Amino acid sequence: MDRILIVLFDGLERFERWFDLRFGWFFTNGMKHRTTPRQRSLRA
Repeated sequence: MDRILIVLFDGLERFERWFDLRFGWFFTNGMKHRTTPRQRSLRA
């Protein structure tokens, strides 16, 4: 049982490193909340 957990956690760590190298930019830069300048309401 211990061996299974060690292998599982090792695989998850390797996957985390691969995912961060491949898609890290998306989650750090691509999903940041972009603030847009607020438009003033128009009065007629």
